[in-house]
Amino acid sequence: MLEYNYNYNSGSDTKTYFDLSPNMYAGIRKYYNFENRIKKGKKTINNAANYFGLDVATYFSPLLKEGNINQYNVIDFEIGITPQWGIQRSIGKKTNFELSLGPTMRINKYETYFGVDGRIGFSFLL
Repeated sequence: MLEYNYNYNSGSDTKTYFDLSPNMYAGIRKYYNFENRIKKGKKTINNAANYFGLDVATYFSPLLKEGNINQYNVIDFEIGITPQWGIQRSIGKKTNFELSLGPTMRINKYETYFGVDGRIGFSFLL
C-alpha cells in the first residue's frame, strides 16, 4: 500500500513534513456492537460496527518527500505496534469508512518511541 503521510513531532525540535511511503499492515479486530446496531435497525453489512484491534505495520523509506529534508532523519525501515479502538461503517454496498485511534510504539534501528496513531480512510470492495 502506498500512503501519503502528514507527520508532526513536537518537543525541543518541532518537525512537520509530508511524505509518500510504501507501507504494509496486518492486524486483528474484535467487533463488539453488532447486536445493538441490529436492534436499532442499523446496517451491519461489511462489518459496520465498532471494534478493538491490534495493528502491526512496517514502514519503508519514503518515495517522495515534502518539507525541509534536514528537518528529519530518513528511516529506511520501521515497525509499528498499535492497540486501537475504531469504527467501521458501510457507505453504500461497496465502500467502507473507517476511523481508528490508539497508542503506538515505533521501533527502528536508531530508537524506540511512543506516540498516538490515528487513521481516517475509505476502503473499496471489489
